[in-house]
Order: sequence, then structure tokens, then C-alpha cells
Amino acid sequence: MPIQNNIYYQTQSGGLCRLHSLNGYFGCEKISLHQFNIIQKKYDDEYKIKFNFELTCKNFDIVASDQKNIINYFLKNIGIYTRYYSINQLYTKSLNKTFAEQIIIKNKLINNLYGDYFFIYNESHIWGCRRQISKWFKVDSIEGVSHYNINSLLTEKNIGLIVPVDIKHEFYRNLKLIYDELCFSVKNMDTLTVQTTIKNYLIQKHKEKKILGELEIPLSICMDIFETNLLKKTNSIFSPIKTQVLQYNKFLSKFTKGNYNNITLILEFLPNILLELIKIAKSYL
Repeated sequence: MPIQNNIYYQTQSGGLCRLHSLNGYFGCEKISLHQFNIIQKKYDDEYKIKFNFELTCKNFDIVASDQKNIINYFLKNIGIYTRYYSINQLYTKSLNKTFAEQIIIKNKLINNLYGDYFFIYNESHIWGCRRQISKWFKVDSIEGVSHYNINSLLTEKNIGLIVPVDIKHEFYRNLKLIYDELCFSVKNMDTLTVQTTIKNYLIQKHKEKKILGELEIPLSICMDIFETNLLKKTNSIFSPIKTQVLQYNKFLSKFTKGNYNNITLILEFLPNILLELIKIAKSYL
């Protein structure tokens, strides 16, 4: 069990940096190579159905249209939710509104970051960064464990982050994005009026050739969080409805099969799903 600076890491074996970074997150060999192969097969099988994905994640890393890769997928299946930042998404002249700056400035964590570890990746490698006491360390299967100035991430190009987040905060953050995007005061509206407003929004975005507009990503995240809580098989504070998750996954399977502009399909599934989310928003926001 390699340890440097009192921090566990695994030394590089073949192209298994994704496995090594996950075990670095747990601080022990939680996942064997055999288990990792099973996880990859499960990922491929599930995403083939949900996203009509024909590729495999075994020989290289892939990111599906829900912005999940094998790292996010494994953590999700044990109830740990993550936020994903794609390559170059963080490299910007103004970081005032990015989560990256909130993590990095003054070497402090904000409340969204769940734990003391996040993942950093580029096109060919992934590694971790762990906070121990008040210092940050790079946890790398190739380079080992060393002190790390995470402020340097502000000037890096061609990297991305996978950040474990507080699942409750992430849900309500995205729920508010949906609520605000629909731009109406739903508190005093009856169900039929809310549903009609949702349909009109979706129809308008279809006419503008914007598919689902600004709802696509926050809707995907909210439903993914519902599914995450269902996987935990515990009573969730979000009270996710299994039927809604199944309906959304059924929609995704059809939607990603070349039906991105099929307004009939969109109106068949999404108004009811969004209505359930708006009901939650009316109670909590």
C-alpha cells in the first residue's frame, strides 16, 4: 500500500489511471481490477440503452451526453454526486462566476464541495487532489503524492474537473435554474396553467431550433439526482418518484435516437416531468 505524505495512492499500471484515481479518492484499494471491469461493462450496457451509445469505455475515456464518465458513474452508484467541468471550460479571462474560482481562491473549499478530494484530468490522464489539514496534495499514480498549489489551476489549459458536491445543494441549484428559466410566477397558478406554460415554452424553443433551450442540462441533473437517491435505496429528502425517473429514462432512450427535434416526443414526456419538479420548487424555493 504506497503512502507518501501520509496519503494513500496507487502506482500506475497500464492505462488504469481512472481506477487508481478512484482508489485515491477512497484512500484504499476499494476497487479491484476485476470489479472495475464489471463497472465498465455495466456502464456500457446502461448507456447503450439510455443514450444509444455504441462505444465502450474500456479502452479510453468517454463522456456521454449527460456529462458523465466512468468516474462520475461509479460514484453515483454509491450515492456520491459530482459536478463535471469539461476541458477548457475553466480557462477563461473571468472566473468570477465559475465554481473553479470558488474552490480555489485562498485555498479554501466552499460548502458545495463534498469532502476533501476532487479529480483533475486532461486528454490522456486523470489524477486527484486531496486536502490534508490545511494543505493540498496532488495524488498522482504516475508522479506520486506531492504538495500542490491549486491556484495554478487558474492558468492551466486543457484540463477538466470532476468535483464531488453536496447533492442537496446541487439539486436545488438546478431546480432554481429550471424555475427561473420558465419565467413565470407559479405560486399562484393552478396545475393546468403551469402545464400549459411549460408546453408553450417547449414549443417556442422548438420553433427557435433550440431543442429544450436552457432547461436541458438542469433537467438532466435533477432527474439524475433523483435516480442517484433511488440507487441508494433509502428514504430521500427529495422524495424522488420512481415512475418519473423511469419515464425520463424512456424519453432519453427515444430522444437520443435522432429525435432531438421531435416536438411530439418532447411534449409526450417532458411537461409532466417538469410539472413535478415545479411542484417541488413551489414548496422549497
